[in-house]
Amino acid sequence: MISLGKLLLFSCVVCCFFNPVYGVEDTIDIQRNVYQRIRDKLIVDYPELIPKTIQIVIKNKGIFDELPIGTVDIYLDISPKARLLGTTILNMNCLDTYDDIIKVKRLSVRTDGMGKLFKSTHLIKKYVVIKEADVEIVRESIISKPVNRVKNIEELIGKESRFVIPKGAIFTKPLIRLVPDVKNGSIVNLMIVKPGIRLNIQGKVLDDGRKGDIVRVQSLMTNKKLLKGEIVDSQNIRVISSTY
Repeated sequence: MISLGKLLLFSCVVCCFFNPVYGVEDTIDIQRNVYQRIRDKLIVDYPELIPKTIQIVIKNKGIFDELPIGTVDIYLDISPKARLLGTTILNMNCLDTYDDIIKVKRLSVRTDGMGKLFKSTHLIKKYVVIKEADVEIVRESIISKPVNRVKNIEELIGKESRFVIPKGAIFTKPLIRLVPDVKNGSIVNLMIVKPGIRLNIQGKVLDDGRKGDIVRVQSLMTNKKLLKGEIVDSQNIRVISSTY
């Protein structure tokens, strides 16, 4: 027969085996994994972030001291489309030895980080080609900064301002454009080519455009007819049709 003492000892061992309680070291490991997962996602989503400036604050950190009995691992549910910069709520799934979810905890996370921003050093007028002297590179938090901001200097230098850009403004993609090969108001050569006919006349461009673009042009002959043409280069446009 099994004595009462041995039976109680056996029961305690069984209970400990099937109901593991997280220790301090295990909890620290879980926290490290959570921080690393968030950090990795930030680096992928925001390549302009300076890694050493990334800050991750778990606002309800005490949640790690309240993991349910039986938890052996956690899974941080982060959607591939989630943008983690700023404040967000993430589901932290507590898993057992079979990877079944025991409980879902809500993790409140705030992240921040610095990145390069390109700002104008002075007021830039409309249709001015951007030079290095026009650009200041600063390091600031990128929270709430325009998502369409210019992120590489190569995207900026040599482009043209589409609008007036105030001093200190962050350069965004809608503010700049490739320098047009022809501009509205330019006088160019209109090439009219038809079977057996090749005619060159002067014309006025009515749109900005680059090589290959279709723009409106106006003949400078007496009738001043409106035409459409394909830009060949900065001096020549091949007429393809009338606009009416």
